[in-house]
Amino acid sequence: MVFHLYRQPLDRIVVRDTLVLLFAVNAVLRLIIVLAQGRFDAASWALSAEALPVVLIVTWLARRYPPGWSPAAVRRVVFVLLAIAGASLVAPAVHDVSAQLSARLGAASHQHRISKA
Repeated sequence: MVFHLYRQPLDRIVVRDTLVLLFAVNAVLRLIIVLAQGRFDAASWALSAEALPVVLIVTWLARRYPPGWSPAAVRRVVFVLLAIAGASLVAPAVHDVSAQLSARLGAASHQHRISKA
């Protein structure tokens, strides 16, 4: 969605506000699901309480004093952030798959040695 919106001939403020709304709705829906499952513990409440003022202040500052970046610079920053987010999601899965493959290959190698003996 981020990539799609920043490729549209829209004003950066419209894109930013749309993305903020989209992510806020997504966060609220996810929170409702987690709360319904009873998986929101005290540590989650504490982190939320710590993060909320920071998010509010940074959002206010970004609106009040927007950076003077060109649209191309904004696209580059968004691309880098999306790439980092994607890599952080893919890396654990790749690690798990490689560990499973390693375990299977190790077991197959061990089985092969036993059958030769």
